[in-house]
Amino acid sequence: MGRNMILVESKDDIVVLDVGFHFIDEEEAMGADFTLPNFKYLEERKSKIRAVVITHGHLDHIGGVPLVLSRIGNPPVYSRKLSILLMRKRQSEFPHLPAIKERSEEH
Repeated sequence: MGRNMILVESKDDIVVLDVGFHFIDEEEAMGADFTLPNFKYLEERKSKIRAVVITHGHLDHIGGVPLVLSRIGNPPVYSRKLSILLMRKRQSEFPHLPAIKERSEEH
């Protein structure tokens, strides 16, 4: 369970669903706390990425946001307000990285 990331691709467009990480068990960690999804495919096609959609705020769905978004062109991120707030908190741990381009529902 973890490293949640799905992409939907058409000819010229990609939408990414979730950018999570996987917590590593202490016994298998060997100094690492988590692993990220393999996003090399997205790095190579960042000009086609139109958006990232986050389904909810659990770390296995948002944990990789600060580390991955800057590498894939920092596309706009769509989610619910609570998930956006959780991503802001996570992003604050990486002040050297660009801010998230947030998009959320307005009530």
